[in-house]
Amino acid sequence: AVSVLGDVFTIKWNKARDNVAVESYQVFLDGASKKEVADTLAEITGLQPKMTYRVQVRAVDMAGNFSHLSDTLEITMMPTGIVTVDKGM
Repeated sequence: AVSVLGDVFTIKWNKARDNVAVESYQVFLDGASKKEVADTLAEITGLQPKMTYRVQVRAVDMAGNFSHLSDTLEITMMPTGIVTVDKGM
């Protein structure tokens, strides 16, 4: 799920299928690690209007192992604060 307010969007995803010992999730914005969160919800700030961003997520377990990156979610910020989303996660 995605919600948008101004230059911020919030993204929520399902837990990793093999969620044994999952410690956190890394959120990637345009291929670069943007933040790491303990739950399945992240707020991304400082976004520009009329820009399309590509978001992916991966799980990290207690041993430092990573899951595969999720499918890419494309989010286009509109000048009015409206967002368009292409391809669900």
